[in-house]
This record gives sequence, structure tokens and C-alpha cells, in this order.
Amino acid sequence: MDEPIEWVGGQPEGPRRRRWPYALVPAALIAVLALATLGWSSVRSTGRSLGNAMVPYSVSVKGSWSSDDKVVGGPISMLLTVQNTDPRQLDGMTLRLHGLSSSWRIIGAGPSAQISGPAIFFARALAPGKSEDLTVNLMPVRSGDSEIQLSLSVGRSTSSITMKTSATSQGTTLTAPASVREATPSDLAVQPQLLYVRDLRLGDDASWDLQVHNAGAVRITSVTVTFPGLPSSFELTTTRPSATVDPGSDSVRFAVTLDPGDGETLTVHFVPHAAGSFHVAAQLFLSDQPDPIILPSGDRAVNFDVTVS
Repeated sequence: MDEPIEWVGGQPEGPRRRRWPYALVPAALIAVLALATLGWSSVRSTGRSLGNAMVPYSVSVKGSWSSDDKVVGGPISMLLTVQNTDPRQLDGMTLRLHGLSSSWRIIGAGPSAQISGPAIFFARALAPGKSEDLTVNLMPVRSGDSEIQLSLSVGRSTSSITMKTSATSQGTTLTAPASVREATPSDLAVQPQLLYVRDLRLGDDASWDLQVHNAGAVRITSVTVTFPGLPSSFELTTTRPSATVDPGSDSVRFAVTLDPGDGETLTVHFVPHAAGSFHVAAQLFLSDQPDPIILPSGDRAVNFDVTVS
């Protein structure tokens, strides 16, 4: 047992009180306050980051394809509806397409999207309870079956969001299966309409306007208009939009890109140098194909007559 301490020889002097360096208190207080003020935003930001990493965000996602028919060379859209079911705001989202093979190309996305390889950043903020429709435009370049794996993260981070696809299904990866077929001749089709003036004046500039609508299932990368048997007295001059016209040729190539449903008006200017009645035929070659297209009428050319006087 420890013995109690006894003072021997009378009452000793009590312990001296410790003195504070009062002159230093104001400076130390100011320093502490300054540190608290300057460090609050960084501490708060760090705390938020740590909290987000420890408690992953969660969203509800509904995904679909714009069409069940997927064909090589035919643009198709991946449609995603994302609802923020988390109490925190999503300051932008990054969608990652994992394992995207060389059979697919990303050709666009929206809204407010930035594409960097297989990662697509959508800049719009999403408040709790709000929804956003995301679109990813893809182009299949090879046929076959594939599965595209999708994941979402907040902002530009790499921490995946938990995605709920139904009341009983959730995870950090969403699978989009796709079966792509080869294109057939019927997939490359247009609906042309020719606008022209029947009566022409000798030596005056004139034009033929060809309205082309992509009625097929694949992208058209060029349209070549050929006038077989065009009399040499018809001089092809300029076009709109700009096209390749070889001197003395009866062929005009427009380097236009038309996705399914798109349309374009192709204008060929010319000058007639001889009077008379003439029969004109116009054939269309799509995407540099060797054969002209077959029109809905079953013909391979648009035929019309003009008179020059």
C-alpha cells in the first residue's frame, strides 16, 4: 500500500501557480481562428468526399434501344432514363461503356455530353427526385451478338452508382444485349423527287433540284447523280451543296451524309447551248455503290422531257 505523503517541519509553501504568457494569447487566438476559417471549406469538402465514397449514390435507371432492328451501317440510339433516388444532388454523370468492341462506334450523345473514348460525361446536374433522359448514338459496323456493359458515376469520378432497374433488381452494372444483322439491298433506299422547269431558254442558267429522303435502315455516305446520254449541249456548271463535277462528265457526286429519316435537296446548275426537245434521265448511286438504286416505281432512273428555245 502506498504511504500518504507527510510534510515534516511545519507548513510548507504551497505549490506555485503556473503563469500564462498572456501577451501571446491574442496572437494564438487569432491564429486558431484564421486556421478554422481558412480550413473549413477544405475540411467540409474532404468530409463530403469521404462520405460519398463510404455511401454510394443510388439512382433508378430504365434503358431501351431506339429500334429492335439493328443493322450494320444503321445508326441506333441507346436510351436511358435516370432518376435520382438519392438525397444528394448529382453534379453531372459519367456513363462508361465497358468492353465496347470494335464492332461498335460511338457517334454522338446528349444532352450536354462530352465523349472521351468509351466514357461519356453528361454535364447537367440532377437534383434529388428529378429525372434526365440520356441518349447515346451508336453505329454497328459488324454483325453478330454482343452485350454492352454500362456503369454510371457521379461527376467524373470512377466510383460506380448503384442502379435500380426494378423493385427487386439493382447493381453497379447494366447489360444491354444487341443482335446486329448484315445490311441487305433493301436497307439502302431513298425516296427521290425531281423539281425541274420544262421550258428552258437557250444560253440561260437553269437548275434541276433533286429532293432525296433516306427511306432505308442504314446511313448514306454519298449520293451520285448521273445523267446517262445527256446531250453535250447541256453544260453542267455548279451545284448546291458543293459536289464533284468533272469537266465534260454527266456525273455529279455529292459527299452528303444522310441517316435514316434525313433528307437533303441536291441542286445541279447547267446551261443549255442548243435549241430543241430533249429527253433526260437521272440515276442515283448511293454510298458509291456500283449499281443505281431501283426506284419505288421499279425503274432505275427518273425520266423527264425539256424544251430549249
